[in-house]
Amino acid sequence: MRNYIDELTAATSIVKGACDAYFNYDSSSPTMIRLKDYDLQENIISQLKATFYGDVVVTQMTKEETFASHRTWTIEIYGTNKHIERNSKFFGIQLSLIEAKDIVLSLIYLPFLDELYTATLGGGAYLNGTQINVNPRSIAEAVVGFGKFSHTDEAASTLQMEMVKNIRHVIDEVYMTGSNALNFAYLASGKINGFVNFTNNICALNPGILLCQEAGAYISNVEGTNYAYTNNNIVVADSPDLLAVIKQSTVEPVNKGDQMDNRIRIGYLGIQGDVAEQAAIELANRQKYRFVEFIPSPDERQIIRDMQIHKIDYAVMPIATSKNQVYRKVSEQLSKIRYEIVDSYPQVVKLNLYKRTKDVPNGELVRIVTDENYYSFIDTKLRLLLPKIDRMGCSVASTAAKDLRDDKYSDYTAVVCSPESGELNRLSLVKENMISDDHEASVDYRLIRYLG
Repeated sequence: MRNYIDELTAATSIVKGACDAYFNYDSSSPTMIRLKDYDLQENIISQLKATFYGDVVVTQMTKEETFASHRTWTIEIYGTNKHIERNSKFFGIQLSLIEAKDIVLSLIYLPFLDELYTATLGGGAYLNGTQINVNPRSIAEAVVGFGKFSHTDEAASTLQMEMVKNIRHVIDEVYMTGSNALNFAYLASGKINGFVNFTNNICALNPGILLCQEAGAYISNVEGTNYAYTNNNIVVADSPDLLAVIKQSTVEPVNKGDQMDNRIRIGYLGIQGDVAEQAAIELANRQKYRFVEFIPSPDERQIIRDMQIHKIDYAVMPIATSKNQVYRKVSEQLSKIRYEIVDSYPQVVKLNLYKRTKDVPNGELVRIVTDENYYSFIDTKLRLLLPKIDRMGCSVASTAAKDLRDDKYSDYTAVVCSPESGELNRLSLVKENMISDDHEASVDYRLIRYLG
């Protein structure tokens, strides 16, 4: 496979040189801005044609936007004049190269931020020469960008407004800049997590598609199927889970009574196979639910939002320990909504200390990660065993154990969690002495229903 480094080097020189020459002018004159915007584009096009003789160059103004049988360059600088007129630095110039109907090279340059994003097919994505990758976060922490509203496609604009309305309570933030280049670049480099755009303009999309693919992103249309150039929309996300959430935002949240599917969906605060799932299964059995889908949730905010958008019908959450210590983070989130308690179930837990290696004795540990819910009834023992330890709280101890295995913590960090945690069956961790030998220790899990 060719690496297209020669083409990328030449295109970079052309774009950066043209920008250096054309952005040094009076930005208070709208006429001058429009002239320079057009001149910048023509300058880049003429240099591309002179450098790559025989190649075709198309722009956002090209009416027949189909891939030619020979090599084709795309260029987009649309909107540059508007950003300059408003003294905005958040825009960019985009190039892509198509060969044999494959996007083989992309370049996005943010001139006023001095950020050059590049990618070649199979060669990875880079920012100013340093390789970049997407940075997936939990759904509750995700930031999703949306493109500008269409002036010609009223149905697309209406759907985009519905998506923004439906998703804004599920994710952390909706992000809109009016710049395709910026959104693609920010997603590929991990600054945002998703991007939705209603267009089929190849000049606006091609550079970002390749850049984000090479950075590890996932691409579909808003229906959730494979993206095609015949679509009038595109969705790019840093995880399949976020793709699914964006797809779900196209549909109004519905009440349980309006659903065709009679399954009961129960969310629980934990991971698959963990003690929280065991509590959820027990509570479902006690309620005699026949058809149940269990959905794990990584944190308190996410499970609350899942209820609010009717992704789940009930939630199983730890409320207090056997020593009547309230689980503070859960309590804080529950205080923000109206809910009713359907049932409760005390889950007995036994806790061990888990480390990555035996080479680090307990006395050399510097940090311990503990589920806030468990800490209340192992506090004394931890202080005796590890008097100088720094403690870090977490929502789900089993998730922290997985992070420990995946090198997200140092060898001098240990995790306290239950041996019943399903994730531990798949982990290569060292189990040390029993932290909690109090067989009466338990966590009170409650089945709750959202009331609004």
